[in-house]
Amino acid sequence: MKYIGFPRPSYSLDEILNSPSSYFFTLELRNMKTQFILLGLILSLSVWAQYPEPNFFSLSTLYIELGKQCKCGTLYGSQEIPGPAYCSYFKWNKPDTSKTTSHLDGYKVYYRDMHDSSITVLSALTDTSFFKLVGIMGEVWVTAIYSNPAGESSKSNVIVNDNLPISINKVEQISNKTVIYDKNTQSITLKDVDNSQIVSIIDANGKYIRKNINCKVIDVSDLNPGLYFVIYSDIELKISCDKFIKK
Repeated sequence: MKYIGFPRPSYSLDEILNSPSSYFFTLELRNMKTQFILLGLILSLSVWAQYPEPNFFSLSTLYIELGKQCKCGTLYGSQEIPGPAYCSYFKWNKPDTSKTTSHLDGYKVYYRDMHDSSITVLSALTDTSFFKLVGIMGEVWVTAIYSNPAGESSKSNVIVNDNLPISINKVEQISNKTVIYDKNTQSITLKDVDNSQIVSIIDANGKYIRKNINCKVIDVSDLNPGLYFVIYSDIELKISCDKFIKK
């Protein structure tokens, strides 16, 4: 027996959208979309209120010269630090917790390296300040850690530092740029320093790397990427300093 089917009714797009059922369906979708937007806004506001972030985050860096010792000033603590070294001081204000039921447990200070973008925790603490014997080149910020319920705030203001101070007394400025880094040969060349006797390489944290004597071209292929300082003294013990970035 041959099956005889009825033709399927066809409607235009305008007829579908203008039908009464389509109107209520579209209205319902709009109501759901509005509800989702309001829910997302309420959740974001509640998270902000529940885990407020610290504010007025600041960073100060002190460089201690080669051959000297310093207590890093009254702000940095009382530890006697021999140079060459960096002392970085971090400080921030406690967040306003008057509008949250969560308990403020402490803070985490984060650091993003400017060379490889890796993120590390510099310190986890309960105070609103601390010092660390490092030179910071990259981004730093602080967050607040809470419990009951547990959570972490958003970032404080982010500090971007792309340079470090050098407090060497340059008795004799031999050249505007005395250290030339060559990425192809992975070496540095000391320019216009014929009478240089002792050359020391220091990393960004103030750590002594190596010493070279009577050498104008120095191989740095074994060094990790980052900022380095070259401190050299001539036969009259006059100290000069320059820097380079190993890539």
